[in-house]
Amino acid sequence: MDPNSAKIKRLTGTERLQQLSEVDQRRLQALQLEHDHLYYRRSSCVPFTLTDDMWCNLLDCETKSARRRYYEFLLRRLDRKNDRTAAIEFGEKVAEAGFRVPNYKPCLSPFLPKVVKSRFYDLRLAHASIFGSQIVFDMSYEEYMNIKTIQALTVQLTDIMGENQVTRDPFFIHFCNTCPTGKLMSLNKNDIHVENKMINITDQSYLDIFPRSKLIYLVPDAEEVMTHFDPTSVYIIGGCVNRSLSLTQCLSKSKEHTIRALRFPLENVP
Repeated sequence: MDPNSAKIKRLTGTERLQQLSEVDQRRLQALQLEHDHLYYRRSSCVPFTLTDDMWCNLLDCETKSARRRYYEFLLRRLDRKNDRTAAIEFGEKVAEAGFRVPNYKPCLSPFLPKVVKSRFYDLRLAHASIFGSQIVFDMSYEEYMNIKTIQALTVQLTDIMGENQVTRDPFFIHFCNTCPTGKLMSLNKNDIHVENKMINITDQSYLDIFPRSKLIYLVPDAEEVMTHFDPTSVYIIGGCVNRSLSLTQCLSKSKEHTIRALRFPLENVP
């Protein structure tokens, strides 16, 4: 063994981090970004706080699987209750400084079976179907799309349903104006198994399900800007891909059904 490396091994974590080379400093920054990404996307797989010694041990892990096993070891050793308290205190300090704090997603233990997690998520979606906010995807634009854009829409719907079910207060999703024998539903059944999801799939129009006064169509070309979220309203999103359909058709449909149309204030986003 190299005596210099043995000497570095005997240093404390803080001392070793202060003596990192430029290459190791870049590796440390990459590991910190990886840790932040894993925590904010799946907070149950990594601890919130890491000491200098822990960062040094992560630098010694050459592969992603080795880092995953080390994170699992830390989770078994650390007190998760104190770790969550530290995360809340950190969020409060960042909020007081005027920064926007991302919402922490409540995640179940990674050691629970998938069946248990699925039942837990379905229970919350069932609660949302009665007491929660409703969102509608208008699936009547299939005739304007080809197979490539339908596949792109299927990917987007998969991401939406996955993100929605793990949020703290999920929406209950409705697929309205669907064609049971169309290409879109056949792809959804084969790729994301929508028949097993806690969503409402119907060939009925949203006008037959909800009062017209509660409906709001989200259209990029709408004149009125959305300034706040109303949990009692039912928001409609056109189930289409922008490359295949003129956005004015969504606006025309909202005017045809005399539904209020809103657009997001994206021009204010830096």
